[in-house]
Amino acid sequence: MNADNNKNFLIAIDNFCEGLLRVLGKKYDMSNADKANIRKDLTETINNCINETTELSLRSIDIVLSNYSEKRGVGEHG
Repeated sequence: MNADNNKNFLIAIDNFCEGLLRVLGKKYDMSNADKANIRKDLTETINNCINETTELSLRSIDIVLSNYSEKRGVGEHG
């Protein structure tokens, strides 16, 4: 996924969460404070997921670079 796809995906997730919160808020007669707390929790959870996947991606890149460096060094003479 490129940066635009990631941004669009996050917008879609945010829109979905807002819609779900709106429906649940009506169904369970939630106060604005309750909805705000849920919205905050959702935002924190999504942000944590983004941070975790970013860290995993960076680790994967480090592994690829390390493997490439090791293979590149094979057969080379100083």
